[in-house]
Amino acid sequence: MTANGPTFFGGLIMNKGISSTDSDWSNTLDYEKIEAEIFEAAFYTMNFLCNNPGCKLVHRLVFNALTERRTYQDRVLFHAGTTYMYMAKGIENDSLTQWLRIIQNLTLNTQIDTTALYRRAIDGS
Repeated sequence: MTANGPTFFGGLIMNKGISSTDSDWSNTLDYEKIEAEIFEAAFYTMNFLCNNPGCKLVHRLVFNALTERRTYQDRVLFHAGTTYMYMAKGIENDSLTQWLRIIQNLTLNTQIDTTALYRRAIDGS
């Protein structure tokens, strides 16, 4: 990852539609548009990752979205994982792995190769 490459917060901000890119977003961002939900999603996700190093599925899902070679599907899975962590307040429960596998299967078996399809997948439309 380069200095202008993808970042954790860049991914969250792009998935919320506040920025059109997850690279070099900090130079053009209107910080007044950032809601508490973004910070809470970051907190709960990072806290979960630190407290559950053995949960390879979540680790892979998050870190695949932060590579230079990430795909739109990686970004959708990142959104799904961070949204789940936000909604569950970072608490592991029996449904996490099952839910993530279902989302992963749906995402990987769906053609998401344009910005418009990516936005539709994130927005649920």
